[in-house]
Formats: sequence, C-alpha cells, structure tokens
Amino acid sequence: MRARGFFKGLLIFGMVMTLAMAGSWAHSAEKEYPNREIEIVVPFSAGGMVDLAVRVIADELAKNLGVPTVIVTKAGAGGTIGAQYVSQAKPDGYTLLLGPHSLYCIEPALQPNLPYKTTDLVPVARFVNYPFVLAVRKAAPWKTFEELIAYAKKTPGKMSYASSGVGSGSHVIVEMLKVEAGLDIQHIPYKGGPGQLVAVLGGHSDFLYCGLPAVLPELRSGDLRPLVAAEKIPEFPKIPTVAEKGYPGSALASWAAFSVPKGTPKAVIDKIANAVEKAVKVPKLAAKLQDIGGSVQFVAKEELGQEIERDIKRMTEFIKKAKLI
Repeated sequence: MRARGFFKGLLIFGMVMTLAMAGSWAHSAEKEYPNREIEIVVPFSAGGMVDLAVRVIADELAKNLGVPTVIVTKAGAGGTIGAQYVSQAKPDGYTLLLGPHSLYCIEPALQPNLPYKTTDLVPVARFVNYPFVLAVRKAAPWKTFEELIAYAKKTPGKMSYASSGVGSGSHVIVEMLKVEAGLDIQHIPYKGGPGQLVAVLGGHSDFLYCGLPAVLPELRSGDLRPLVAAEKIPEFPKIPTVAEKGYPGSALASWAAFSVPKGTPKAVIDKIANAVEKAVKVPKLAAKLQDIGGSVQFVAKEELGQEIERDIKRMTEFIKKAKLI
C-alpha cells in the first residue's frame, strides 16, 4: 500500500511539474519572443494582391514586434507550395504565412488531398479586404452588366473569361455567377494576375472578375471598364453590385490573413495578432491599403478560424454543385 501511494505521489508530482513547465514555456515565449528576424512567406508571385499587402504592412509589423521581417516568395500550385512550407516549419512564431481567401478556403475544397492538413496552419489575423470587380476592355461592346449577361445567354459557349489560375478567387467567383445566372462561358486560366489582365486588355478573353488591386491602375486610366462588383467600392461609387443586379450568390470575399504552424504557443500567436491589430490602426497604413485597392478589416484567431471553417464548407458544397472536381 505504501509503495502504491508512493508511485501515485510520483505520478501526481510529474503531472504538476509538466503543467508548471508548460506554463513556464508559455510565459517564457511571451516574454522572449521575438528575438530574431521573422520570415513572412508569400505563396504567390510578385505583384499580386498578397504581395502588395505584405509590402504595406511588413515594416509596421517589424516595428511593433521589435525585429526585422523578411519577405520570402514561395509561389506555385495555387499557393499550396508556400502553405506546405510553413506547415512544416518549426512552430515558434518565426515563420508566418500570408495567404488569401482562395488558399485558406477554396484550395481545401478543390483539393481533398492537399500535401498538408488545413489544421496544420493556425489562423492568426486578417487585416485587409479586397472587393472583386468584373471588368471588360474599353473597346468591348458591352456597356453594362445586363448587356454582357444578355450576350452570354444569346451565344452559349462563345464568350470566355480570364482568371489568375484554377482554384483562384477570380476563377471560382465567375463559376458562381455561371451557376446563378445559367451561363455557358469558357474559362481560360493564366499564371497569376498579370496574365489574366494582359489577356483581357489584348482581347484574348472577354472579361475578368478579380480583386480590385489587380486592375486598379487600368480602371483609373480607363483602359478597363467596370461593369459590376461583389461589393461597393468607395473610389468607384457608381459601380453596381451583383446583388443589386439580382445575383447575390455571386459575391465572394477576398482578403489576406496571417497563419502559423500548428503547435505555436498561444502567447506567441497573441503577440503577432496584437502587432497586426496595432499596425492597421496607423492612419498612413490604412491609406496605403486603400491606395492599392484594399480596406482595413481586422479579424483574429478563433473568430477567423471559425470563418474559414464556414467558408470551406460553403466552397465545398458549391464546387460539388458546379462539378468543378
């Protein structure tokens, strides 16, 4: 009996020490993190929405965390190469992923066999929202959204749209419109935003429906004519929304969010999220985001994770319905 009591005491002591060490590690991580440069992985090519966003926030984030930030591009496979890299990184807060809605919510629905699990990445914070806009070249015959839809219905299979790649937001949002409006339009995917833009400007594709930053200079110059948007755009208040035109299901959110490898201490995640929140409260940063076509929209940690889960489910249901896989 004494031996049994002795070993039971050892077991309880071990459990207490384990909990104490875990608490000590969390406290230590919060106190000591960070003490060296932080790598921010961008899983898409330069010039895209995520790349533009990270170059706006990186310096402010470095200032808030007290260490340098280094931007590393690991593009390819719809962003999943960069996501896999971060998912396998040491969970210490020194390797962050900055990805868009398409990477977090659409790719898991399109690719059930991703080289990593969605749970391998823990959401930290999203800080910018991008409206989608449907546009045609200035020489295109369609002056309104209604005219484009009418022509598409009159000539099934003849029209084409350009996207930045299979599984991108600019691909799925048009597929959503096709289902909702009953359209037959060809999809021509390109490698990244610049490719789809060149295709439409050159008359190789009839239109695109993509994030505002990808086409903002052309909208300002008049080289592209906006017909409709997924939501209201302050700079272009006259552009109607798809909901106003009778297609509320064809609106898709686009944003950029930070995540870290599973196992990263909560204290570290909290510190990163707080640094992001502090950064977006700086008026100059908000103005810079607006200048590239975005707007501040801060959502963090558990709330962001729940939102991503809901959208993965929504995208999975739609992709099955549209028979995209």
